[in-house]
Amino acid sequence: MSLVPDEPLPPQGTLGFRVQLYGMEQWGDLFAPRQALALTTLVRLVHEVGENLADEHENGMATAVQTCLAFIVDKAVQYNSSLCRWKPLGENLVDTFGRQALPMVWDFSESNILGGASGDFGALLHWVIKMIEMTSTPIGNRGGTVEQSSATAHLLPDAAAQCFFTDPPYYDAVPYADLSDFFIVWLKRTIGNHYTDLFSTGLAPKDNECIVDEIKGKDKAYFEATMGQAMSKGRRILAPDGIGVVFLCLQVHCRMGSATSGDDRCGLDCYWFLAYRHRDGIAPACHELRRPRLIHPSRLPPSPEP
Repeated sequence: MSLVPDEPLPPQGTLGFRVQLYGMEQWGDLFAPRQALALTTLVRLVHEVGENLADEHENGMATAVQTCLAFIVDKAVQYNSSLCRWKPLGENLVDTFGRQALPMVWDFSESNILGGASGDFGALLHWVIKMIEMTSTPIGNRGGTVEQSSATAHLLPDAAAQCFFTDPPYYDAVPYADLSDFFIVWLKRTIGNHYTDLFSTGLAPKDNECIVDEIKGKDKAYFEATMGQAMSKGRRILAPDGIGVVFLCLQVHCRMGSATSGDDRCGLDCYWFLAYRHRDGIAPACHELRRPRLIHPSRLPPSPEP
């Protein structure tokens, strides 16, 4: 595996991507030479920490620490690409993702990764520590279990969950899988040897992604059929007295109606709708609260195939 990511960027014309028009063909092309040197050095140091801890500790301590350090490196990647820009009003660097896309930017801002400003490794370490502290406290003296699966193929048995909560994709709003590769190519290099099953495909899996993207041959009908399947599976795992919550950006709420509606495809009826606007000017959003229709999951009509 190369030090600097040489995996290909998605094809030109992919939703949300414009950098290919300017000669960027691999993920490593998004980083200036000095940035690539800094980031590959961090990757090497993370491996060295893991190797040293493995000699001194057992019970997965080395893997756990190396994983947490990999999160920090991925945040450093976000603040150290050639697509970072300068914010004149605040006189600070703005990270790669001013929005959920990778367009070309017309100014270039580079930070010192150890300089105490935006993107500083110490500041990123602080936020990862806070995340660990907040998520490592058991709720009600019980831990949690996390599994990776498709929303259209839940692992849970029927009527097993009291809450089904989802922030679904919005048609052609965000190219989730393609943007994930920005981080995945670096995670492979920091912790890929510990999680071979998660990185077995090389890049994020995209074949079954629920999205509208003409480059991938996925249209509105495909999106709505796949969303219908996902909502039906949510209904199947939801207990009769459980609650389903669908979080939506308000501007796409009307568009999403046919995909998340409580018709016979999913067996979830909307009984409460809460809309609100963020104080920081972010687009208004809403929560749809849904209850399971009183039909046994085995009697629900099958969702149409995408």
